[in-house]
Amino acid sequence: MNWVADELFIIFYDQKDDESATIRRAVMFAKSFATIVFEKIQQKFDFELRFDIGLSSGEGFLGLQGPKGLKKTTISSENAGLAKRLETEAKTMRNRISNPSSYPILMMDSRIGKFATDRNIFSESEVQKHSPELADLQGKGDVFVYWDKSGPGRNKTRYLSFSKTGRDP
Repeated sequence: MNWVADELFIIFYDQKDDESATIRRAVMFAKSFATIVFEKIQQKFDFELRFDIGLSSGEGFLGLQGPKGLKKTTISSENAGLAKRLETEAKTMRNRISNPSSYPILMMDSRIGKFATDRNIFSESEVQKHSPELADLQGKGDVFVYWDKSGPGRNKTRYLSFSKTGRDP
């Protein structure tokens, strides 16, 4: 099987330091990217596209990194690493599911998950518990949200929750 992989790393910020506006834009972008953009790409091109999204929030150091002539924008923070681990957890979940959705899986940290459900971007009734498989996510004492659009009008959201011992509370 031939395949090509790359990463898309997006940093959301607000000039006025409005955390709520920044998180809302990030969640709405991720949801649209996982649904509308995904559907348009699937319709336009004749190949199976697979990607998943990790979304985390917080502060970090933004800057340019790399050798002369090849510098790229990056962010250094625990949150950036967490977003990557959440994306990896989503891929692990996809590989474990016997009949996974063709839509991307969106995995979010607890702040973003709470924000999205409090503002009805994702409904509370779509929430279920699930334990992460990645050791890096176990025992963090945080709650993560898993969401995917599995078809027209059918959304699923699950809370990934675990205690300090790495087991569901």
